[in-house]
Amino acid sequence: ADRVRHEVFRTSTGERVRSSRPALSARTRRRVFGRFLMFIGTRPAQTRRMQVWDPATDRNMLDEPLHREASPTETSDFELAWLTADGRLRVHDPTTGTRRLDVKLLNDPRQGVGGLKVFRDRDNWYVALLPSRAARVQLGRQVFFVGDTLLPVSHISGELVAIDAADGHIRWRRSMPLRSVLRFRNLQLPFLVMLGRVRDRARSGRQRMLLELLDLRSGRTLLLRDNLPTDRIVQAWFDPGKGQVELSGLKSRIKLTFPVSR
Repeated sequence: ADRVRHEVFRTSTGERVRSSRPALSARTRRRVFGRFLMFIGTRPAQTRRMQVWDPATDRNMLDEPLHREASPTETSDFELAWLTADGRLRVHDPTTGTRRLDVKLLNDPRQGVGGLKVFRDRDNWYVALLPSRAARVQLGRQVFFVGDTLLPVSHISGELVAIDAADGHIRWRRSMPLRSVLRFRNLQLPFLVMLGRVRDRARSGRQRMLLELLDLRSGRTLLLRDNLPTDRIVQAWFDPGKGQVELSGLKSRIKLTFPVSR
């Protein structure tokens, strides 16, 4: 009832095993990963620390100093990702105890990072270093996230970093405005597909849809269209043999083609 004390019960019998009080307060931010509880503490000397507590052993399985601003987040695969105090990105699966990724991401650990978004496809990790205040285009037209699609999506802005999932080296990094990235977890398209909603204040708030494609190898923009009819994207279809991706909306379809290696 006090948001601090935790009662631990045996699953098979309902027997009460113990009552524990992890080192947190009622206002501490927390998140559950399986049976593990992640929370942010401020000890010692008011240092932000991420702790992952295991109720089965009543001990912390992780206890690490955090970046001064960015808080831990959950990846698209329901794993734990965080920036350390010395600027490293780490991804960990608490349920299996497996370290998925550990790479130096910030040359200057004092760099301002308001938050993280971490997702991946078959071959790459993608990390969005969100600014403390999301930068929006204010000159005539504004770009907004796409919040009504039925497809898996990650909303990003700031610096986007692509990391090779096999060996952890950074493929590329670049600055991005507000975009909604469509996630294709088990596929490997030759590009990232990004959407946005464009509002033109000079034309009484007229809205159009934005589509941008980024080359996975270099991160450069392959295609940018910001004048497409507004629609709700509800389905995606991918044929690697024919080199085609089709995005289906309620009123329209977008067909993308690319060369196929034989």
